[in-house]
Amino acid sequence: MVEEDPREAHLSAEQAPPGPPSRLPPSDVDAGRSSHHPPPTPEGTPAAVGLIWGVRRRQELRSATRGRRVRRGPLSVRFAADPAGSVTPARVAYAIPRRVGSAPVRNRLRRRLREVIREVAREDPGAVPPGVSLVQVREGAERLPFADLRSEVRDLLRRVVTGGDPGPGQD
Repeated sequence: MVEEDPREAHLSAEQAPPGPPSRLPPSDVDAGRSSHHPPPTPEGTPAAVGLIWGVRRRQELRSATRGRRVRRGPLSVRFAADPAGSVTPARVAYAIPRRVGSAPVRNRLRRRLREVIREVAREDPGAVPPGVSLVQVREGAERLPFADLRSEVRDLLRRVVTGGDPGPGQD
């Protein structure tokens, strides 16, 4: 006689009777569902448009600080053109000192300025010239409405490239 292990349970080998049909039909049976499955979304961030780059090298920043400067209100832009024949896109750097505000205030202002530059470049591709531009900020810029900030930056970029008259009381 074979002894049974007390840890084993007695299970029936019979199958349970079929239950009610499932409420949802399979996807290939449903006439409302397309049989074409879209490809999975790509991973990572989308490729950049490449119109404007950041300044990466110290030499580029130095050339901008020695370039032509125009100023209006709490903003100024310095610009150094690329050598003739260069295919490098526009590069923009931002100088926002601590006296403008706390780190969150300066970061918000930097994000707003980046968006202003993007919008200006989108509206007029030639508005942000190839070369190195340095946008310098003084106190008061953080309080400017976005529309005023955009018009100021657009005007400064136009003047720094064309060498336009800076106007009375400005650099």
